[in-house]
Amino acid sequence: MEDKRIIKIWVQIVLAGVLMGTPFLLLAYEPSTTHKALTQEMIVLFNHYHPDHVLSIKEKGLVMQGSVDEDTGLRPMHHFYDPVNNKGITVGGEWLHAKAWAEDTLAQAAWDPLFQEKLYGNILGYFSSDTDFSWDRAIYEYAWGDKERGLKTLGHILHLIEDMAVPDHTRDDPHPPYADSVFHQASSYEHWADKWNTDTFALAGALILNHHVPLYCVSLGSCFDSMANYSNNNFFSKDTILKDYSSPIISFKKSEQLSDGIIRSFGYFQNNNGETHRVVRIEKKAGQVEILYSIEDKDNLILNDYWTYLSRQAVLHGAGGIKLFFDEVEKERQSKLLYEKNRSWLAK
Repeated sequence: MEDKRIIKIWVQIVLAGVLMGTPFLLLAYEPSTTHKALTQEMIVLFNHYHPDHVLSIKEKGLVMQGSVDEDTGLRPMHHFYDPVNNKGITVGGEWLHAKAWAEDTLAQAAWDPLFQEKLYGNILGYFSSDTDFSWDRAIYEYAWGDKERGLKTLGHILHLIEDMAVPDHTRDDPHPPYADSVFHQASSYEHWADKWNTDTFALAGALILNHHVPLYCVSLGSCFDSMANYSNNNFFSKDTILKDYSSPIISFKKSEQLSDGIIRSFGYFQNNNGETHRVVRIEKKAGQVEILYSIEDKDNLILNDYWTYLSRQAVLHGAGGIKLFFDEVEKERQSKLLYEKNRSWLAK
């Protein structure tokens, strides 16, 4: 089954290359709608709790643009992180996972053909590649260089945190969206979440009203671990229902009548915080022994539960990530560690 899954994915990649000219587009949330909307709410929540460092409308736009731009070219291949097995996507080999990608300046710089020909660290500065949107680059640019680029780069980082709120991306389960009518492999959760945009999604106000504060991480890596583990441990992806991972489990079952009048059985999961949500639909056809499981249902009750909890955690983690960014900028201004790292051989 695993071999068939890999073959199916590669067929989709090839088709994508022929039809779209972009061979490896394995996106999570839609960049121009869902990612942009999540980033907007992160900033709103951050601004509320940090009135001494409110991002202006222009600055907000720069960060949001960066969150859209991260899904360019081959970059999405680095948007997966399985925190249980500490690995990235394993299609055609293992790709650098999102947690490492976010902080690996040289890995990101390597996509720049011009950077390949430079004498790194000698003639030009460490932070000189046009394809580098790493965490250190964001801090360096905001502290010493181009503040606008620094904010856009922060948006790239927030995009990666948002992808950790997609179970497919934390359970090594890629779902290319192409030719789904034939292969039926696209992620139902990601497709359903595409409907949210900056006009239809407004979560920060409710979080503030209910006294939810940003999740403050001690480091960027711990922020990735926290979000990825929450996504991996509490939700299924399309091809990992009750397999590959020990959690989630079905804590209890409940029958519910859907809008078509049919009564369906749903499996619920209760997490360590005592929260419960629908995690899977259970179906056993008459005369058959096999029990079928799915994260889809006619009224999208399961997907709605997934989005409710995952989007909330994404916004809380992202707002905390913004605070961490500005804290690190202040530390850099005092230590000048990245400033010294960037100095060229001639300057030295």
